[in-house]
Amino acid sequence: MLRRYLQPEYLFNPAAIRRRLLLEPPAESGSVWVKTARGFALEVDLSEQVGRRLWLLGSFEIVVAESLLRCLRPGDTAVDGGANVGYMTCLMAQACGPNGEVHAFEPHPRILERLRRNIAALPQPRADVVVHARALSRHSGSAVLQEPEGFAENQGRAFLGSNGSGGLDVETTTLDEHFPATRVQLLKLDVEGHELEVLEGARSLLQERRLTTVIFEAHQSVLRDEICQFLAGFGLESFALVPGFWRPHPRAVGGVDAFPSWEPPNFVASLEPEHLCRVLSRRGWQCLRSAPTS
Repeated sequence: MLRRYLQPEYLFNPAAIRRRLLLEPPAESGSVWVKTARGFALEVDLSEQVGRRLWLLGSFEIVVAESLLRCLRPGDTAVDGGANVGYMTCLMAQACGPNGEVHAFEPHPRILERLRRNIAALPQPRADVVVHARALSRHSGSAVLQEPEGFAENQGRAFLGSNGSGGLDVETTTLDEHFPATRVQLLKLDVEGHELEVLEGARSLLQERRLTTVIFEAHQSVLRDEICQFLAGFGLESFALVPGFWRPHPRAVGGVDAFPSWEPPNFVASLEPEHLCRVLSRRGWQCLRSAPTS
Protein backbone atom coordinates (compact mmCIF):
# COMPACT_ATOMS: atom_id res chain seq x y z
CA MET A 1 0.00 0.00 0.00
CA LEU A 2 2.78 2.45 0.98
CA ARG A 3 4.65 1.79 -2.26
CA ARG A 4 1.72 3.22 -4.21
CA TYR A 5 2.36 6.65 -2.66
CA LEU A 6 6.08 6.65 -3.49
CA GLN A 7 5.37 7.60 -7.08
CA PRO A 8 6.21 11.17 -8.19
CA GLU A 9 2.53 11.86 -8.91
CA TYR A 10 1.91 11.74 -5.16
CA LEU A 11 5.16 12.90 -3.55
CA PHE A 12 5.51 16.00 -5.73
CA ASN A 13 1.79 16.79 -5.61
CA PRO A 14 0.57 16.33 -2.02
CA ALA A 15 -2.95 17.30 -3.02
CA ALA A 16 -3.18 13.90 -4.73
CA ILE A 17 -2.42 12.12 -1.45
CA ARG A 18 -5.06 14.14 0.39
CA ARG A 19 -7.58 13.42 -2.33
CA ARG A 20 -6.89 9.69 -2.25
CA LEU A 21 -6.98 9.40 1.55
CA LEU A 22 -9.71 11.86 2.49
CA LEU A 23 -12.11 12.28 -0.41
CA GLU A 24 -14.66 9.97 -1.88
CA PRO A 25 -14.77 10.10 -5.68
CA PRO A 26 -17.91 11.60 -7.19
CA ALA A 27 -20.47 9.43 -8.95
CA GLU A 28 -19.00 6.57 -10.94
CA SER A 29 -20.08 8.08 -14.23
CA GLY A 30 -20.95 11.41 -15.72
CA SER A 31 -19.01 14.57 -16.43
CA VAL A 32 -17.22 16.51 -13.72
CA TRP A 33 -14.67 19.30 -13.76
CA VAL A 34 -11.34 18.48 -12.15
CA LYS A 35 -8.39 20.73 -11.33
CA THR A 36 -5.08 19.51 -12.68
CA ALA A 37 -1.73 19.81 -10.95
CA ARG A 38 -0.83 22.54 -13.47
CA GLY A 39 -3.75 24.65 -12.22
CA PHE A 40 -6.19 24.44 -15.14
CA ALA A 41 -9.54 22.65 -15.07
CA LEU A 42 -10.71 19.88 -17.37
CA GLU A 43 -14.13 18.37 -17.92
CA VAL A 44 -13.75 14.58 -17.71
CA ASP A 45 -15.90 11.46 -17.49
CA LEU A 46 -15.27 9.52 -14.27
CA SER A 47 -16.47 6.27 -15.80
CA GLU A 48 -13.42 6.43 -18.07
CA GLN A 49 -9.77 5.70 -17.29
CA VAL A 50 -8.27 9.07 -18.19
CA GLY A 51 -11.00 10.92 -16.30
CA ARG A 52 -10.56 8.89 -13.13
CA ARG A 53 -6.78 9.32 -13.15
CA LEU A 54 -7.04 13.07 -13.70
CA TRP A 55 -9.53 13.34 -10.82
CA LEU A 56 -7.28 11.31 -8.54
CA LEU A 57 -3.83 12.63 -9.46
CA GLY A 58 -4.38 15.85 -11.38
CA SER A 59 -2.03 14.49 -14.04
CA PHE A 60 -1.75 11.78 -16.67
CA GLU A 61 1.26 10.08 -18.29
CA ILE A 62 3.68 12.41 -16.57
CA VAL A 63 6.67 11.23 -18.60
CA VAL A 64 5.04 12.55 -21.78
CA ALA A 65 3.63 15.62 -20.02
CA GLU A 66 6.99 16.56 -18.54
CA SER A 67 8.90 15.94 -21.76
CA LEU A 68 6.72 18.17 -23.88
CA LEU A 69 6.81 20.96 -21.29
CA ARG A 70 10.61 20.83 -21.34
CA CYS A 71 10.92 20.65 -25.12
CA LEU A 72 8.60 23.56 -25.90
CA ARG A 73 9.40 27.25 -25.57
CA PRO A 74 7.30 30.43 -25.85
CA GLY A 75 6.45 31.16 -29.47
CA ASP A 76 6.70 27.54 -30.64
CA THR A 77 4.19 25.67 -32.77
CA ALA A 78 3.13 22.25 -31.48
CA VAL A 79 0.76 19.52 -32.67
CA ASP A 80 -1.29 17.11 -30.56
CA GLY A 81 -2.21 14.12 -32.69
CA GLY A 82 -4.95 12.22 -30.86
CA ALA A 83 -5.86 15.01 -28.44
CA ASN A 84 -8.62 13.19 -26.52
CA VAL A 85 -10.04 15.53 -23.83
CA GLY A 86 -7.13 17.94 -24.20
CA TYR A 87 -4.83 17.44 -21.19
CA MET A 88 -1.67 17.37 -23.32
CA THR A 89 -3.07 20.08 -25.61
CA CYS A 90 -3.51 22.42 -22.64
CA LEU A 91 0.01 21.72 -21.40
CA MET A 92 1.32 22.56 -24.87
CA ALA A 93 -0.69 25.79 -24.92
CA GLN A 94 0.80 26.82 -21.58
CA ALA A 95 4.34 26.00 -22.72
CA CYS A 96 4.07 27.76 -26.12
CA GLY A 97 2.68 30.93 -24.56
CA PRO A 98 0.69 33.80 -26.06
CA ASN A 99 2.87 34.05 -29.17
CA GLY A 100 2.75 30.31 -29.90
CA GLU A 101 0.25 28.05 -31.62
CA VAL A 102 -1.07 24.59 -30.87
CA HIS A 103 -3.02 22.36 -33.27
CA ALA A 104 -5.16 19.61 -31.74
CA PHE A 105 -6.46 16.78 -33.96
CA GLU A 106 -9.36 14.71 -32.59
CA PRO A 107 -11.81 12.92 -34.93
CA HIS A 108 -14.24 11.36 -32.42
CA PRO A 109 -17.34 13.62 -32.34
CA ARG A 110 -18.25 13.06 -28.67
CA ILE A 111 -14.71 13.51 -27.39
CA LEU A 112 -14.30 16.50 -29.69
CA GLU A 113 -17.04 18.48 -27.95
CA ARG A 114 -15.44 17.94 -24.54
CA LEU A 115 -12.05 18.91 -26.00
CA ARG A 116 -13.48 22.19 -27.27
CA ARG A 117 -14.99 23.01 -23.86
CA ASN A 118 -11.72 22.27 -22.10
CA ILE A 119 -9.71 24.48 -24.40
CA ALA A 120 -12.25 27.31 -24.06
CA ALA A 121 -11.87 27.09 -20.26
CA LEU A 122 -8.05 27.25 -20.33
CA PRO A 123 -7.01 30.61 -18.85
CA GLN A 124 -4.49 33.04 -20.26
CA PRO A 125 -1.61 33.35 -20.81
CA ARG A 126 -1.58 30.58 -23.38
CA ALA A 127 -1.07 29.89 -27.05
CA ASP A 128 -3.80 30.03 -29.64
CA VAL A 129 -5.28 26.54 -30.00
CA VAL A 130 -6.77 25.36 -33.30
CA VAL A 131 -8.97 22.27 -33.07
CA HIS A 132 -9.25 20.03 -36.12
CA ALA A 133 -12.14 17.57 -36.27
CA ARG A 134 -10.10 15.16 -38.37
CA ALA A 135 -7.80 12.20 -37.99
CA LEU A 136 -4.18 12.46 -39.07
CA SER A 137 -3.04 9.89 -41.61
CA ARG A 138 -0.85 9.39 -44.71
CA HIS A 139 -3.54 10.71 -47.10
CA SER A 140 -6.38 13.20 -46.99
CA GLY A 141 -9.82 11.68 -47.47
CA SER A 142 -12.00 9.58 -45.20
CA ALA A 143 -11.72 6.55 -42.95
CA VAL A 144 -13.69 4.60 -40.37
CA LEU A 145 -13.01 5.22 -36.70
CA GLN A 146 -13.61 2.02 -34.76
CA GLU A 147 -14.61 1.79 -31.10
CA PRO A 148 -13.06 -1.44 -29.76
CA GLU A 149 -14.35 -3.52 -26.89
CA GLY A 150 -13.74 -1.61 -23.68
CA PHE A 151 -14.03 1.80 -25.37
CA ALA A 152 -16.35 3.10 -22.65
CA GLU A 153 -13.63 2.33 -20.09
CA ASN A 154 -10.87 4.00 -22.13
CA GLN A 155 -12.06 6.40 -24.82
CA GLY A 156 -8.54 6.92 -26.06
CA ARG A 157 -8.62 3.46 -27.69
CA ALA A 158 -10.61 4.37 -30.82
CA PHE A 159 -8.58 3.57 -33.92
CA LEU A 160 -8.72 4.03 -37.68
CA GLY A 161 -9.79 0.78 -39.31
CA SER A 162 -10.67 -0.41 -42.78
CA ASN A 163 -13.87 0.77 -44.39
CA GLY A 164 -16.87 -1.11 -43.18
CA SER A 165 -19.86 -1.08 -40.86
CA GLY A 166 -19.80 -0.59 -37.12
CA GLY A 167 -17.62 2.52 -37.02
CA LEU A 168 -17.78 6.26 -37.41
CA ASP A 169 -17.01 7.89 -40.75
CA VAL A 170 -14.38 10.57 -40.21
CA GLU A 171 -12.27 12.84 -42.39
CA THR A 172 -8.52 12.36 -42.60
CA THR A 173 -5.78 14.83 -43.35
CA THR A 174 -1.99 15.00 -43.39
CA LEU A 175 0.52 17.09 -41.52
CA ASP A 176 2.11 18.19 -44.79
CA GLU A 177 -1.23 19.57 -45.95
CA HIS A 178 -1.70 21.60 -42.79
CA PHE A 179 1.87 22.81 -42.47
CA PRO A 180 3.26 23.50 -45.97
CA ALA A 181 5.80 26.01 -44.67
CA THR A 182 5.48 26.13 -40.87
CA ARG A 183 8.17 24.88 -38.50
CA VAL A 184 6.69 22.47 -35.95
CA GLN A 185 8.78 22.19 -32.80
CA LEU A 186 6.97 19.20 -31.35
CA LEU A 187 4.50 16.55 -32.48
CA LYS A 188 2.84 14.32 -29.88
CA LEU A 189 1.28 11.17 -31.31
CA ASP A 190 -1.10 8.79 -29.54
CA VAL A 191 -3.22 7.35 -32.33
CA GLU A 192 -3.55 3.68 -31.41
CA GLY A 193 -1.16 2.06 -33.86
CA HIS A 194 -1.60 4.59 -36.67
CA GLU A 195 1.57 6.52 -35.81
CA LEU A 196 3.63 5.40 -38.81
CA GLU A 197 0.87 6.39 -41.25
CA VAL A 198 0.72 9.86 -39.67
CA LEU A 199 4.48 10.28 -40.06
CA GLU A 200 4.31 9.13 -43.68
CA GLY A 201 1.93 12.06 -44.18
CA ALA A 202 4.66 14.39 -42.86
CA ARG A 203 7.43 13.56 -45.32
CA SER A 204 7.87 17.16 -46.45
CA LEU A 205 8.06 18.40 -42.87
CA LEU A 206 10.67 15.77 -42.09
CA GLN A 207 12.63 16.12 -45.31
CA GLU A 208 12.87 19.90 -44.90
CA ARG A 209 13.80 19.51 -41.21
CA ARG A 210 10.81 21.55 -40.08
CA LEU A 211 9.75 18.96 -37.48
CA THR A 212 12.18 18.91 -34.55
CA THR A 213 10.75 16.52 -31.95
CA VAL A 214 8.27 13.63 -32.06
CA ILE A 215 6.86 12.00 -28.91
CA PHE A 216 4.97 8.81 -29.69
CA GLU A 217 3.43 5.77 -28.05
CA ALA A 218 4.11 2.27 -29.40
CA HIS A 219 2.90 -0.83 -27.57
CA GLN A 220 4.35 -3.27 -30.09
CA SER A 221 8.10 -3.55 -30.57
CA VAL A 222 7.68 -4.12 -34.31
CA LEU A 223 5.81 -0.83 -34.72
CA ARG A 224 8.30 0.94 -32.46
CA ASP A 225 11.23 -0.26 -34.56
CA GLU A 226 9.50 0.71 -37.81
CA ILE A 227 8.83 4.23 -36.50
CA CYS A 228 12.38 4.67 -35.20
CA GLN A 229 13.85 3.45 -38.48
CA PHE A 230 11.56 5.72 -40.50
CA LEU A 231 12.49 8.78 -38.43
CA ALA A 232 16.18 7.89 -38.53
CA GLY A 233 15.99 8.22 -42.31
CA PHE A 234 15.28 11.92 -41.77
CA GLY A 235 17.98 12.44 -39.15
CA LEU A 236 15.93 12.04 -35.95
CA GLU A 237 17.47 9.95 -33.16
CA SER A 238 15.03 7.99 -30.99
CA PHE A 239 15.02 7.25 -27.26
CA ALA A 240 12.74 5.41 -24.87
CA LEU A 241 11.16 7.71 -22.27
CA VAL A 242 11.68 5.80 -19.03
CA PRO A 243 10.00 7.08 -15.85
CA GLY A 244 12.35 8.03 -13.05
CA PHE A 245 11.71 9.39 -9.58
CA TRP A 246 13.04 12.87 -10.34
CA ARG A 247 12.50 13.16 -14.10
CA PRO A 248 12.02 11.29 -17.39
CA HIS A 249 15.10 9.38 -18.54
CA PRO A 250 15.88 9.11 -22.27
CA ARG A 251 17.36 5.66 -22.84
CA ALA A 252 18.56 3.76 -25.89
CA VAL A 253 15.50 2.13 -27.42
CA GLY A 254 17.04 -1.34 -27.61
CA GLY A 255 18.23 -1.21 -24.02
CA VAL A 256 14.78 -0.97 -22.44
CA ASP A 257 13.08 -4.30 -21.83
CA ALA A 258 9.95 -3.14 -20.01
CA PHE A 259 8.15 -0.06 -18.75
CA PRO A 260 6.42 0.27 -15.37
CA SER A 261 2.88 -1.09 -15.41
CA TRP A 262 1.38 2.35 -14.75
CA GLU A 263 3.09 4.03 -17.72
CA PRO A 264 2.57 3.05 -21.38
CA PRO A 265 5.64 2.66 -23.63
CA ASN A 266 6.46 6.14 -24.89
CA PHE A 267 9.37 7.27 -27.03
CA VAL A 268 10.89 10.50 -28.25
CA ALA A 269 12.80 11.27 -31.45
CA SER A 270 14.69 14.49 -32.07
CA LEU A 271 16.78 16.29 -34.65
CA GLU A 272 18.70 17.70 -31.67
CA PRO A 273 19.43 14.67 -29.46
CA GLU A 274 22.10 16.36 -27.34
CA HIS A 275 19.79 19.28 -26.59
CA LEU A 276 16.95 16.87 -25.83
CA CYS A 277 19.02 14.90 -23.31
CA ARG A 278 20.21 18.15 -21.74
CA VAL A 279 16.72 19.58 -21.18
CA LEU A 280 15.52 16.25 -19.78
CA SER A 281 18.48 16.02 -17.38
CA ARG A 282 17.19 18.62 -14.88
CA ARG A 283 15.53 17.32 -11.74
CA GLY A 284 11.93 18.16 -10.96
CA TRP A 285 8.46 17.82 -12.43
CA GLN A 286 7.03 20.94 -14.03
CA CYS A 287 3.83 19.04 -14.85
CA LEU A 288 3.13 18.50 -11.13
CA ARG A 289 3.16 22.16 -10.13
CA SER A 290 1.08 25.15 -11.12
CA ALA A 291 2.06 27.00 -14.27
CA PRO A 292 3.49 30.52 -13.99
CA THR A 293 0.81 33.17 -14.35
CA SER A 294 2.92 35.70 -16.21
